[in-house]
Amino acid sequence: MTESKSHCFPAVSIVLPVKNGAQYIGEAIDSLLNQTFSDFELIVVNDGSTDKTVEVVKNYADPRISIVSQANQGVSKAANRGFALARGKYITRHDHDDMSLPTRLEKQVQFLDAHPECGMVGSWAKIWVGSSPSEREHRHPTQPSEIAFALLFNAPFVNASCLFRREVLDWSKGYTEDVQRTPPEDYEFFSRISSKFELANIPEYLMIYREVPNSESSVIRSDQSLKKEQYVSHLALFSAENIARTIGDLGSTSALGKDANNFGCLVHSYFQGIEKPLDLIVLINMLHQAGEAISIRFHDPAVMKAVNYHQLFLEYQYHTYMGNTYHWSRLKYLFINRHFLDNFGSIGRLLKRSLSSTTSS
Repeated sequence: MTESKSHCFPAVSIVLPVKNGAQYIGEAIDSLLNQTFSDFELIVVNDGSTDKTVEVVKNYADPRISIVSQANQGVSKAANRGFALARGKYITRHDHDDMSLPTRLEKQVQFLDAHPECGMVGSWAKIWVGSSPSEREHRHPTQPSEIAFALLFNAPFVNASCLFRREVLDWSKGYTEDVQRTPPEDYEFFSRISSKFELANIPEYLMIYREVPNSESSVIRSDQSLKKEQYVSHLALFSAENIARTIGDLGSTSALGKDANNFGCLVHSYFQGIEKPLDLIVLINMLHQAGEAISIRFHDPAVMKAVNYHQLFLEYQYHTYMGNTYHWSRLKYLFINRHFLDNFGSIGRLLKRSLSSTTSS
């Protein structure tokens, strides 16, 4: 491990921001040192750790590893500091608790070399809970058109799996540091760069994504209601911006119209952010406009199949918001997407309600 750099530029720069990651960072580093592609530098940005993170990193003698320490500033600023030091043609941000499988960098570099039109590529990932493998996995869309459409709803990437070109970093300037737009900094970043660059996922499991109790997203999923509301409001904002941008309805001041805002709020169940009146037909029309725009951009008519499915989702969300629990379109969505045993419980409640109503009359 060294704190200085040579003048020979590596092909790949790996930026690893970390705060108090001593428990897992060694496994993350080992996974990178075991890559079949070896032309990389690993820049660890210690973001104010108070555990033995720095000690673990400094135990590695590999000259490709460097470390820089700073007072705690948050993951966006830590990652951006690493990006500023990165010298590679390709760049990735690696989380301290995730692991890259051995051929990850090799296959992603080969992909970007072979697809100059693509600005960033991710991959599928297996999910571990702590140190234990699970049966769950992340299988995100792979084609640029599918990803552009999926971004209307959420981030279709495992963040640590994404390798992007230097041109993407030069254009985007990295993650936003605006506290009004973070977290999730990854969804904001992907959304922003998708307006200029094609994005893809390799349909192979090249990462292990680890769920740990003290990760940022786990904390947000806890009982801290203010953090959770802030997080969901940002998801709604990015979703709204994406559909407005896609249909050409996002002004230079980034001011969103009511309908775009309502689309994002409805998608992410951020019902308190909805501006009344909520017009479902308008939102469905926006969805179809966005699908057509993406279909034309990527010359992919198959996008419209996804539009039809997500229209059902919008209708489900709308009737959930309106309190129409047993509306037929809401039930239709549940029957398509939920296990029959879960639906059996819903049917039982519906029958009970119907019998109660009949008895009362």
